[in-house]
Amino acid sequence: MSSTETEKSEPEKPIKVCGRARGKGCGRGRACKRPVSASASSRPATQAKVQDDGSDVSTSSSSQSEESRRIAAAAASWEDHAAGKRKESDSEDGGPTSNTSLNLINFMRAAVKGLQVDQVELVRRTFSETEVALGEFCAGMATGSICAAAISRVLEEEHGLSVRFRAAFYTECVPWKQKIIQRVHEAVDGQTMFNIISRTGDLVSMSRQMTCDIAVKAIECDDISTLSRTPRGVLDVTGKSGSSFVEFLQWLSSVQWSSRPRFIVIECVAALAKLRKVVQERGTAVVQTELAERGYCGIFKAHVLFEFD
Repeated sequence: MSSTETEKSEPEKPIKVCGRARGKGCGRGRACKRPVSASASSRPATQAKVQDDGSDVSTSSSSQSEESRRIAAAAASWEDHAAGKRKESDSEDGGPTSNTSLNLINFMRAAVKGLQVDQVELVRRTFSETEVALGEFCAGMATGSICAAAISRVLEEEHGLSVRFRAAFYTECVPWKQKIIQRVHEAVDGQTMFNIISRTGDLVSMSRQMTCDIAVKAIECDDISTLSRTPRGVLDVTGKSGSSFVEFLQWLSSVQWSSRPRFIVIECVAALAKLRKVVQERGTAVVQTELAERGYCGIFKAHVLFEFD
């Protein structure tokens, strides 16, 4: 029966109403005759659609709205997609791979695969057959370590270079992110010890100086993003973005010149490169100036990761 058809309604039957009723024709314990609506008795029962193989497809009623059916279809599609991804991941060795669907990993793979001959030679002279220590600041979910593992694999697959990255330490103050960092580290490098420090500023006061070959720094977007309700400058210590970056600069200045990171990778949202009138600054220019005063030179590049799907 289609959803537009209705069943033949039963003959009207008297309904007994127990209790006090007011008005003519209805008294205590007396029966009143009231019409039963055809729509109430003729409503189709909820039925499950079954495929030819007997599997249950849905249990939606014919009265289900179009929007509900659309949501249910989308949910089923996502479950199929997620099940496929879980099956792919089960066939791997448990660590991040360059074949993952993450946009960022696809971008890193494309960048490393496209290295020119002179660039490959530079990597060979600088990093080949050595262990590179990483330091992740405001590590979040240890994306730097994930990318490093992917880069190491692609360098070997595409260019025959053996470069091993080791995470020396992470700074992250959010407890649930610390747990993710631990799981990521165990997946990409479960053989070495590492440290998680709550705040970048704590590195300055530690008795044992901690440093690295490559520093991966994420500038928090809380006060930088165009959606922020608390826009502040990148050096404003009253905000999360500014305080974390200033602490990083303080740590960098506290490390002896010979022990400072050889390379610094800084990441933030695209708004960092815009001239934000509310704070009268272009964040990328401020960052470059501060790093130049500490002996570093470099440029910012904007990358739209969804182009690498």
